[in-house]
Amino acid sequence: LLVKDFGAKGAAISTATAFFVFLWIRTYISNRVWKKNSYYKLFFIISILYFSSLIYLLIGKNNIYLIIFWIFILIFGVFIFKEALKYIFLFLKRKIKLEPYES
Repeated sequence: LLVKDFGAKGAAISTATAFFVFLWIRTYISNRVWKKNSYYKLFFIISILYFSSLIYLLIGKNNIYLIIFWIFILIFGVFIFKEALKYIFLFLKRKIKLEPYES
């Protein structure tokens, strides 16, 4: 439906929407059936990214306010996921030390 009206942008919107809905349903059901985790942070971040991407896609790429907003989202994401980023950096640091450099 969206591809006919918007072309590639419509395909991107429909794919993102399908992923967004699938993530919500899958996470909600798996949390009820299997493991009890707090998924509010995940839903909050994914919702912000989803709606920001839609706005960015529909408004355009040369809007300075959107660029500032994306920089804010990047900083906010680093702050929210700082523990996970520390873990990833420590893992990569150990991995680089274990494997010798090959030229």
